[in-house]
Parts: sequence; structure tokens; C-alpha cells
Amino acid sequence: MYLRTPKRYRPGHRKRHLFTLRWLWLWILTPIVAFGGWQIYQQRESLRPQVEQAIGSAVDAIGGGLATAVAPTPTPRADPTERLAAAEGAWATGAIEEAVNAYADILPDVPNDVNVHYRVALGLLMDGRDAEGLEAADNTVNANPYSADAWAIRSFALTENGRPEEGIASALQGLNLDGESARSTAYLAYAYFEANQIDRAETTVDRALEMNPESPEAYFVRGYINHYSRFLLDEARDDYLTALQYAPNMIDVQINLSWLDWAVSNYEDARTRLLGLIELNPNNLDALYALAFVTYQAFGEPQQALDLMQRCVSIDPENRACLFYLGNIQRGLSFNAEALETYRQLIATGTEDPRHFLAAARAYLDSAGDCRSAVDLLQKGLALERDSVAPDADRIASFEELLQTCGSTGGEIPPGTPDAVQTVSPEATPEN
Repeated sequence: MYLRTPKRYRPGHRKRHLFTLRWLWLWILTPIVAFGGWQIYQQRESLRPQVEQAIGSAVDAIGGGLATAVAPTPTPRADPTERLAAAEGAWATGAIEEAVNAYADILPDVPNDVNVHYRVALGLLMDGRDAEGLEAADNTVNANPYSADAWAIRSFALTENGRPEEGIASALQGLNLDGESARSTAYLAYAYFEANQIDRAETTVDRALEMNPESPEAYFVRGYINHYSRFLLDEARDDYLTALQYAPNMIDVQINLSWLDWAVSNYEDARTRLLGLIELNPNNLDALYALAFVTYQAFGEPQQALDLMQRCVSIDPENRACLFYLGNIQRGLSFNAEALETYRQLIATGTEDPRHFLAAARAYLDSAGDCRSAVDLLQKGLALERDSVAPDADRIASFEELLQTCGSTGGEIPPGTPDAVQTVSPEATPEN
């Protein structure tokens, strides 16, 4: 069984001022970039590289002067040199959470330093805080819109937030600024992969390695493709280890290497690595999830796994992967009332994953014998499963079987079914 690292983080809602001069240029650029990426995505077989470059040139022409005019200027503060050295020391040792906090503290002193912005964004993404990572990536572009690295990290952030088509456009803008940027090319390959353009991802990552044979991002992406698409696990391991040779602090590489170890039954190695990551980065959502999974599935220690998932949910109450797995563990331990409450929280995040609706419906039936609430969830989940890119026949059969158990075939709720203990609206919190 090969497991992909889950797309974990769901953000809380923050009050933001949408129309400020500082962000005006980015509001102008973003639809153009996104539209360009969508066109490339839709016409991927017919478009040629020079057309992609032309899109990037148009974006550059519109955005450059305005962005430079509104670039922030630092206010007088203490010399950040010593604090910067401390941040870089934490970054080098893999204490990414500590480094991100230190870099964020320095940013007001160096508002146009792309490297500091870049590391804040990358650190947040590696920590599983994808929404905050995207905001930090936008700040990186705002700091210097002529930086290929800034557009590259924005591409990675967009892809991690489930927006790979926009990630494609952002990486292409990076390549428009620097046609030999291996980092932009590697993240372009990653965006292609997540947009299900596998062949294009493979050729693109190979091009990134031609540009820079020592690119850790390119080795990570090639390992990711070998791991989850080609299923060439030995080659994937070699790629991951090479990426770590050039960038030992890449937490996302180490987590994927742990999933690879799980796949080939190297359970002790996976757990040891994940424990080391959490020791340095105690709030890393991806590492907590992976460690809980290995602890429960490989070592049969449900209580330890339960503690890890409760810790994850306490850090991020809307983390769908952790909520889902927490509910599964609770249900496995026959904590049915607790599982039901966890699944309610999961549905309230606005998820559209059919598995979540199936699990929540089962919890209603197990805990309260509540067909009315179960049928609502089953109907929604069944529709989502049928509309998915690759519908799962077994899951569809499970939905239909439970609907029949409750006297429904997916249409109206039959009269006389019990009232809900607490009716859950799957649309309670729309997904961002």
C-alpha cells in the first residue's frame, strides 16, 4: 500500500484588508497569471514554450513598475545582523519552526530581503501551514517582483494549497524572469504533477536537473514522481537522499522518505526519523500525522496515536487529515460518541472528500442510530464520489448499502426516520 502525504492544513479565517496600495499590484497581477496558467493547462498539448514565455512577459510588463513603486521601506530598528545569524543557524540545523519565528521577527527590518521572505514561506509550507505559507509567498513576490525565486516559492505554495493550475502560471513567470532557474522549473514540474500532467512533470523535472545537477528541489520532485507515480521506490529513495545531501533541513523530503519506509515495511526507520523531526519541530502537522499513522498501523499503539492526533487537532482545529484519522482511531477504540463529535468537526470544515462523509454517516449510525443525519451525509458523499475524477466502486457500494439500510436509495429521506441528534450541514463552512 502506497500512501501519499495528505494535504493537511485547513486555515482559520482571518480578517484582512483587501484593498490597500501595497497589495494593489498583486491583485492586478494574480488574475492575469492565473488566467495564463489556466490557458496553458487547458491547451497543454498545443502550446509551445515561446507562448508560455510570452504570457510571462505580459505579466512582467504590467506588474514591474507598479510593484517597485509600492515596495515597503524599513523603519529604523536595531541592527538585525545578530538575529539573522541566529535564524540562519536554526535553519541549518533543521529547527524550522524556530527559524521561521526568528526570520519573521527580522522581516520589519529587511522588508525587501527576498531570501528572508522565501525562508519564512518555505518554512511554513514544510511545517504543514499551507495557507500561511501562501500568504508569506505573496509577501515574497511583493518584496521583489523581479525575483524568479519569489515566483517559484509562490508556485509551490499555490500547489500545496490545491491550486496547481495557478502554480503552473506562477512558475512560468519565474522562468520568464530567469530562463535558467532550476528552482522555478522544479516547482513547475511539481505543479504539473499535482495537476495530473504526469508526462509533462517528468520531462520538466529532468530539465531542472539539466539546469542544476545539484538542485535539492529538483531531486525532491523527481523522487516524489518516482514514489507516487512510477512506484520506483529504490529510485525515489536515491532521489530523496540526494536532495537531503544538498539540503539536509528539507522536512518535506524527510517526511516523504518516512512514507516510503512505511511502504517497504521499514517501520523502525520511519518512526525514528519522524520522532527526530518532531523533537526539532514539535508542531509540524505532517510529521505528527505520519507518526500517528505509523505508530497505530505498524506498532499497534492506538493510545499513542490518539495522543498525537489530539495534539495535531489542538494545533489546528480544522486540519482535515488529523480530524479524519483522529475519528478513525476513536471509532477503532469504540469511543463512538467521541468519534461522532470529531467527524462533526470534520464536516464543518467544508470538506468535499467522500471518505469523510462516509465515516461521519457510519458514526451517526454507530453512536445514535440516527438515520436521518446519516442519510443526509450519505447522499452528499455519494454524489461527490460519483462526480470524482476516479470514482471508487467499493466506496460507492458502501454508500448505497448504508442508504438501503436506512430505507433510502439516495433520494428523499423516507418518512418516519429518527430525527437527528444534531443535524450537520456539510456546507457549514465553505472551503477556501
